[in-house]
Amino acid sequence: MNKKIMIMALAVLLPFTAMAVGNETGHHQSQHGEKIKQLTKELSLSTDQKSRLETIFQQHREKLKALREENHKLIEGVLTNEQMAKYNALRKERHPKRQ
Repeated sequence: MNKKIMIMALAVLLPFTAMAVGNETGHHQSQHGEKIKQLTKELSLSTDQKSRLETIFQQHREKLKALREENHKLIEGVLTNEQMAKYNALRKERHPKRQ
């Protein structure tokens, strides 16, 4: 029963892990910079507001990174060493920029 629950949790968490990966490549960081520029222009943000938004986006990136690390540890607890090696190879294959 526990194994089924872990597999189901893994199936639910994997898409979120994949979506969050862009943070490590800096892709999301540049997107956040563009978003701040756009908001500054469209909303006439003050320097203080712009700075606060940058802080919010940075905290968001840090939370996503921590979540990815936590998910990876959970996955390691479910898969065998052989499966984990294959899993890591699949991740590298799908997202070569990540590694």
